[in-house]
Amino acid sequence: MMPQPYAYFDCADFPELSPGAKMTSTVQLHMPWADEEATTTLTAVGIIGVFERHDVVHQTLQDIDAIYKGQALRRLIVNVRFRLYFNRHEKYLVLQTDKRTARDALRRITDSRLAIQTNAGEVDLQRFAAAAVSAKTTGGWFANYK
Repeated sequence: MMPQPYAYFDCADFPELSPGAKMTSTVQLHMPWADEEATTTLTAVGIIGVFERHDVVHQTLQDIDAIYKGQALRRLIVNVRFRLYFNRHEKYLVLQTDKRTARDALRRITDSRLAIQTNAGEVDLQRFAAAAVSAKTTGGWFANYK
């Protein structure tokens, strides 16, 4: 099984959504052939333990080198899917994706009219110890660990 990256953010405010409810943020992207819209959509799934779970579809530009119908393609809009977990009591988010994608998705959401305020936070490893044991986590990797 491949290791899963996680990104952690403090979150002062996050809207309450009922299961199935969606929030969408759209930005304009400049593409070689035209301006295109890219969206970030959060869909509330429900409560899992102490977390509110949301499925996220984040559209981002990806550089490629391909041919489609005889035309060279250099960039595409790609759907990146991941999960977002919010702990309302302790006010933090955990996104099941790499930091770059997490920051881009949160920037897009917080720049929109949606009421979400986040700050990069520090992970308290003891806080996650019980969850890691119950989820049968077998290892971890930490960059710039002090």
